[in-house]
Amino acid sequence: MEKMMKIFEKYAKPICAFPRTFIFCSLLLWIPSAFANDLFHFGWRLIYNLRHLFFTLFVVYLFCCISLFVFRISKKMMTLVLSLTHIFAYGIFFLEFFLFVLFDCKTNANIFQLVDETNFKETSEFVRGYLLNVKFAVVCGIPLLIALLELYSKKIFVYYKKMKFRRLVDGRYFHTGLALLVIISGFYFLYNLQYFSLEFRENWKKAEMVGENPIFYIFQAVSQFVQERNLFDESAKSNENIVIEHVDKSPKTIVLVIGESFNRHHSSLYGYPLKTNPKLESIENLYVFDDVIAPMNATSDVFRDFLSFASIDEKNRLWYHAPLFPAVFKKAGYNVVFYSNQFVAEAGMSTYDASCGFFNHPSIASKLFNHKNGEKFSYDGDLLDFYKKNRSTVESDSLNLIMFHLYGQHVTPESRYPQDRSFFTIKDYDYRHELNDKQKKEVANYDNATLYNDSIVYEIIQMYKNKNAVVIYFADHGDEANDYRLHKGRSRGLNVIGAPGLHCQLDVPFFIWLSEKWKNRYPNDETRVKKHLHSKFITDDIPHILLDLARIESPLYSSKRSLISDEYNENRKRIITPLASKPVDYDSICIKHGKWKIGF
Repeated sequence: MEKMMKIFEKYAKPICAFPRTFIFCSLLLWIPSAFANDLFHFGWRLIYNLRHLFFTLFVVYLFCCISLFVFRISKKMMTLVLSLTHIFAYGIFFLEFFLFVLFDCKTNANIFQLVDETNFKETSEFVRGYLLNVKFAVVCGIPLLIALLELYSKKIFVYYKKMKFRRLVDGRYFHTGLALLVIISGFYFLYNLQYFSLEFRENWKKAEMVGENPIFYIFQAVSQFVQERNLFDESAKSNENIVIEHVDKSPKTIVLVIGESFNRHHSSLYGYPLKTNPKLESIENLYVFDDVIAPMNATSDVFRDFLSFASIDEKNRLWYHAPLFPAVFKKAGYNVVFYSNQFVAEAGMSTYDASCGFFNHPSIASKLFNHKNGEKFSYDGDLLDFYKKNRSTVESDSLNLIMFHLYGQHVTPESRYPQDRSFFTIKDYDYRHELNDKQKKEVANYDNATLYNDSIVYEIIQMYKNKNAVVIYFADHGDEANDYRLHKGRSRGLNVIGAPGLHCQLDVPFFIWLSEKWKNRYPNDETRVKKHLHSKFITDDIPHILLDLARIESPLYSSKRSLISDEYNENRKRIITPLASKPVDYDSICIKHGKWKIGF
């Protein structure tokens, strides 16, 4: 027993030697994750907070151990290690507090990307805009107050040593408690080290348990930034030597509209009982394809896949190994315009949006686009109004490739449309007996966002009805809205979502509209399009359809991958990669399940 107590005393010694460092640095590193997981929530998030606390405690404990060890060599070295520990803890706290207060986000790879691409002028504007105001004073003041409190706490610890219960504080029970705390936190720390491995670096979203810990997500951000920058460099090289053999120079406009989180089973174009697409249904020359899927249920990954001429089913050829189709169009003499309501360079972008950083990467963006927007809007209608104001200056009189990237029904569909545009209510879902009123309201929100999206896409088509134009629409991926279970949004893991989930999250609307002038100029296109309305297709082969319609001849084009080509290969395997899943064959899974429709 005495030996055990001596062991416990050894474990506790680093904490007892540097109690203020252990307590304050641990709190500083833990607070960001605690607030990210709702500090005062007493449900499962409380367990997350305890996990992050254990992880943080052991990290600071290791610093204390190093400090105690080097003290035997040199007191100055000990002071240096303790100073570095404080710089580490206060630095992370300040950074996360700064980003939370000024940008409502945490450290992510996109922030490093923006810093890397920022010039002196932008830096000076940032200083004037964000550092010379009251918010920044508060951001600086809070860490300073904590530092003063830590300095004052020295008197408290001196006072405790003089108290009569010093024997309890330095006694065996206290050492035992500290030792057990070290053992528990050490076990959790060692368990979570696996998330810092290369395997999890390639799929960060698996690291769910430690994902909100600032030590982890800052490491994640730096690693992802380095990794993505290397991929961007490779992609830039792929866009340099594009071969164009022939271009049809007759003036034309190709419009590509990318929707967001649109489950086609909520579209009346596909038989949904509520009229969620009344305006699009009224348009002539609109050809709806009924068997098109997305390769993944994550926006950034889908974008990389459909922009690149590398297809998912090609082994050892990834997205950055092939040119991106906007670069091909630009090389062919097209004026390429990209107006997005999501991928705009700003600090608040999601952690994983950094994988779409090529939109802002200097060596790539210059090869992709002639014109881009520099701000986001609350609603897609505002984005479209902004485009209309600039239309005369961004569109060419000859060859145009216009790309709109909408917010659609993304994440919180109730926020994607003005409230005065609400149409569907819970009364419209009386036939959904398995849902209560709250759940019906959630479905109504999604359908209202779909209805609003209908008006936006309709308006885009109307803009080009008198031109020699074609409009292609598809969504990046689908979404769930209490369709076959009580769930909103997307899920991770094929074992969780199964075939019904694949239908909801990967089955996307896809249609092509041809103007009368286009039909007159290319009379065979209508026949080609109609021929494949029921053909299987996956959106990573979009570039081949676009080259086909544009009549651009290039070695990159494959007629077997163009949905409207007479040589289209419908037997191609549709390989998908749902979040946190390995690549699988979509059809092999869904055919076994049989025909699916909304309902429990």
